[in-house]
Amino acid sequence: MEGMERIPMLPLRGMVVFPSMIIHLDAGRARSVGAVEQAMLLERRILLVAQKNADIEEPAPGDLFTVGTIAEVRQLFKLPGGALRVLVEGTGRAQVRQVRVLEKYDEAEILPLHDQVTQSLELEALTRGVVHRFEEWVKATRKIPAEALVSVAIIEDSGRLADLIASHLNLTVEDKQAVLELIDVGDRMRRLYAILVHELEVLAIEHKLGTEVHKQIIIFGKRSRSSKKSWETKTDGRPPWKNIKNSWRRKNIPKRCRRRSRRKSIGWKGCPVIPRKPPLSAHISIA
Repeated sequence: MEGMERIPMLPLRGMVVFPSMIIHLDAGRARSVGAVEQAMLLERRILLVAQKNADIEEPAPGDLFTVGTIAEVRQLFKLPGGALRVLVEGTGRAQVRQVRVLEKYDEAEILPLHDQVTQSLELEALTRGVVHRFEEWVKATRKIPAEALVSVAIIEDSGRLADLIASHLNLTVEDKQAVLELIDVGDRMRRLYAILVHELEVLAIEHKLGTEVHKQIIIFGKRSRSSKKSWETKTDGRPPWKNIKNSWRRKNIPKRCRRRSRRKSIGWKGCPVIPRKPPLSAHISIA
């Protein structure tokens, strides 16, 4: 078929790479290492495809999504144990038509996909809305540097802008893959706008809950300080047992009775009976 290509394929676990995205990847599986080595021999081009289940060690063609990203290997580093670390840059989308399982790596037969852009006032409004919501998200989360807003502001291509914003969001693999598979830029912007609105609503609820918990902590702290102050006022700032000893002195209870009262709750040789409260009682009274 016209436009079809064959390039080595690198399955990705737990992530999706977008076009124009530059990222380091570690290839540790034997077939992944073979795919990278083959790409270095073929114009450094490789197909990055996300796995549906990251726990699968040796994914079959059915375990991969059908749309991936064509990338160029910019740098290659060898790691201990035979693994490789590669710096790749996404260059475009591609649909996987067929996967050939070769001896040392997997080869994908792909059809490159190009953005479908229809310039209109609606697309312009969507783009502005997505950028505005993304700025709010960056300020609210503080998870990415503010410099990311600068790179967003200088990009004029709507499709590339959508891919850049999607790469920064903390989304599941399924949500990012859904954005990657949208060829129409207008649909991609609508999807991103809905995602950003949802994320901002969740952040607002989290902030509200955090504020309420903080208020409860402050109230609890005030009550604790008030209780401590009340106790210190009643006991003149001294431990309760010292006040008990003072009350004994005021009542002229003999020392031998004081010593005996600490061990037993019955009178002894004319000493007054000092009843005791149950163990769970917080107060002690002197009869």
